Amino acid sequence: MFPYLEKNYQKTQWFYGSSEANMLKSLKGNIKFMKQTAYLINSNTDEFEPVSGIESMSLEFNEQKEIITKWSVGDSYETKYKSFIEDKMLSNKHHSANSVELFEYDDAMGLANKYTKISSDGRKTQQNLKIEIQKDGSIYHSDKDYDIQYDNYERITRKKANYRDFEIVIDYLSFSKKGYYTKTYYIDNQMDSFEKYSYDDDTLIEEIMYRNEAVKSKKMFFYDEKNRLFQCISFNDEDSFENHYYFYNDKDLLIEDKISYPGRTMGTCDFFEYDIHDNVIQSRDNSFQYTYDQFGSWTEKLEISNEKVVQKTTREIEYFANGLHVV
Repeated sequence: MFPYLEKNYQKTQWFYGSSEANMLKSLKGNIKFMKQTAYLINSNTDEFEPVSGIESMSLEFNEQKEIITKWSVGDSYETKYKSFIEDKMLSNKHHSANSVELFEYDDAMGLANKYTKISSDGRKTQQNLKIEIQKDGSIYHSDKDYDIQYDNYERITRKKANYRDFEIVIDYLSFSKKGYYTKTYYIDNQMDSFEKYSYDDDTLIEEIMYRNEAVKSKKMFFYDEKNRLFQCISFNDEDSFENHYYFYNDKDLLIEDKISYPGRTMGTCDFFEYDIHDNVIQSRDNSFQYTYDQFGSWTEKLEISNEKVVQKTTREIEYFANGLHVV
């Protein structure tokens, strides 16, 4: 349904995805390049000014709809990818610092085995990245920023940062007994959060946040027969909770988020109406207007609040098929 999203993001990120993941949902056609720029209204001048935030970026795609190059806010970074979905970089240019990082990969393992940094004065430093196959078939990989342990199924079981005290431990419990696997995050040697995922489809089932090793909050996620999130229960450390129910249309687009609290009736937290291109045109607080190109991708979006345009987002899109460039 969302080919650009499916090609570039793991399924666990689809619902509570980043702005970038949500942006990919609206792309149509065979896109080669897309530049998105967001503007906010200056309340003093009533004029649009560019936003230096995550909503402004440029992306280059291959014909399989995979991201191969990303330019960040203000084009300060230019990153080329071997695999965007696996976060495997080929190069990373820091334009403000006039430096570049290069990565080379082992052909057999697909893991980075060499890191090179070229500084602004032309100095080059190289680092060989260790890849070790253990006797039990597991793999140890020392990446630029992480020491990573894989099991004999090539699944990450431990990822420890070498630039700060941060670690992720992944436990693949017996599927026949549990049906899920877990991720535990540690910061400064203290448990920070815990996540539980389904083996079947990698959907998030449970999330627990900690403060001083005590439970701060907990969320539980439930899915329907079409694997759509339909309920989320949130508990916090003050013994209160809120219960969200999600409703969809026949295109599997979210149309309502209902919420209930203990001792209260259920009410609408947010709702969404869509146009024929499946983009939101109305929510509880804001409305949206779009200008589309001939392939169904929007090239301008206006966000309206209290009958005033508060944000404008524009896109420049180039397609593979006939080289059409739309502004």
